[in-house]
Amino acid sequence: MKVRTVFVEFVLAVLLCVPLAQAVGYNLQELIDTQGTVVSGDKIMGEFGILTREGYIAASSITVSPIGTQAEGPDYYGITFGGGGLYAQGGAILDFAIHYSVTVAQGSGYKLHDISQAFNLFTSGGGSVTIGETVFADGFGQGPVLAQSSLFWPPPDMSDPAAEGVQGDDLIFAPCDKVYVTKDIRLESPVWAIDPETGEQYPGRIGTTIIYQRFSQVPVPDGGKTLVMLLGGLISSLALRRRFA
Repeated sequence: MKVRTVFVEFVLAVLLCVPLAQAVGYNLQELIDTQGTVVSGDKIMGEFGILTREGYIAASSITVSPIGTQAEGPDYYGITFGGGGLYAQGGAILDFAIHYSVTVAQGSGYKLHDISQAFNLFTSGGGSVTIGETVFADGFGQGPVLAQSSLFWPPPDMSDPAAEGVQGDDLIFAPCDKVYVTKDIRLESPVWAIDPETGEQYPGRIGTTIIYQRFSQVPVPDGGKTLVMLLGGLISSLALRRRFA
């Protein structure tokens, strides 16, 4: 029997101005084993981990890559998850979670302020994808929930922003230096797909080629220091003018 897979690609990277090819890639299993970090601009991602709830996925099959450039600005720095293991087929379900922390480099002059995420889809025969993201203040699953985002297909909701209130999306949080992120990914594959040319059946498949994650930020408030310095300079200037008048 001739097996032919038909892929339907939704390339959100073009819409989000994200390059498809990443210059640097890190193996997720190695990051977990070595407690390694991934640096993107002024953002440092670390404390990686993975938990599988149903099905099987090897952390070594997932590639973690930094995204963003200095020319794009600090709001475009982020991270992606890709590789060949992000799929399910033949009626199987793959349900797992990836967690990691995000810290703004000390002295950058910024604090984290909001989240955004997106994914590229491929499918043959249907199925469904659900990607939830939760951002915590004090640790993975600890402290108040700062933000959350829900993506799925079908129907197509494959990027945030814009946030949808009915899904519980809450992307903006109070500025802070560090957050803890948990990404819950569930892929439910169709049992069969049909070749449109031959009419033959083959195992259905659904997955994501890449998942995008960005964190935007705001300048650190200086608590009025700039105003105090300006006033101090003005007073000194007036004192000198009086002295030499």
